[in-house]
Amino acid sequence: MAHGRSPDTQKALQIAVAAAHGSERVDEALHVFYIGLIAQSLGEAARRGFYEMISNKFKSEFAKKYIAMGRDEGLAMGRNEGRAETLLQQLKVRFNTVDDASRERILNASKEELVQWAERVLTAPTLEDVLC
Repeated sequence: MAHGRSPDTQKALQIAVAAAHGSERVDEALHVFYIGLIAQSLGEAARRGFYEMISNKFKSEFAKKYIAMGRDEGLAMGRNEGRAETLLQQLKVRFNTVDDASRERILNASKEELVQWAERVLTAPTLEDVLC
């Protein structure tokens, strides 16, 4: 997990696969849990490679279902991070600055909040009005 977001994607992927293999001796439900935990610790590129490598390994529908759920959750998280970064860029252009508290709030916002704020950034007169 310490190497999961390393800029060296191949190293992170190798370590993740080794960890996944190390958890094979536990029962299937716990193994799938560990796979999800490992995947959560990876950066986006390594996570995609990890899911590709392990998706062929699992035969049971149970395992495949949870791997797909993890992949979908990771994609949703990535999309939300993209929405937040785009909104922060728009706010910086519109209001010249974004304070730390607002930045933190945006980075931890739900999809619904980000969509609503992205609409408001077009017409709201102040940053506070966007995030109200």
